[in-house]
Amino acid sequence: MPKTKALLDGVPNRRILMSNQRIFVNLTNHPMSGWGGEQLGAAKSCSDMQICMSKRMPVLPAEFGGECILNEAHFLVNELESEVGILGKWITCHIMGEAVLSYCLVKLLQSFGVECVVSTTERVVEETVSPKGETVKTSVFKFVRFREYPTL
Repeated sequence: MPKTKALLDGVPNRRILMSNQRIFVNLTNHPMSGWGGEQLGAAKSCSDMQICMSKRMPVLPAEFGGECILNEAHFLVNELESEVGILGKWITCHIMGEAVLSYCLVKLLQSFGVECVVSTTERVVEETVSPKGETVKTSVFKFVRFREYPTL
């Protein structure tokens, strides 16, 4: 099973970030370009308006077992580390997606001190009747805040 690079060799990535630089990483299937002002503002406040980046959460085959998903999580953490440098407490990572992969990512990233968050929303449902007499439900999700994943 592949391990996260920093766990394997115990040596942090060679790229050094300035100590006052905060990074917000959006690791979901919802690109930041589609976010509303409130959610973008909250992300920027997590990153001191320095760096915000989006990475796509992969779509995993339903046949994948836990071992395959854990391998994918290690791959994503290694990829993130190669893009941002040393993983640590100056990174806030917004993680939403397939449940087991999200769990693995949160556990791995938290082991490096990365703050992991999930977005919380209020669902506003509007129910109308179409001209054909069919009931149509429309859901609008309004961003409320980012909630930190607890460290277990």
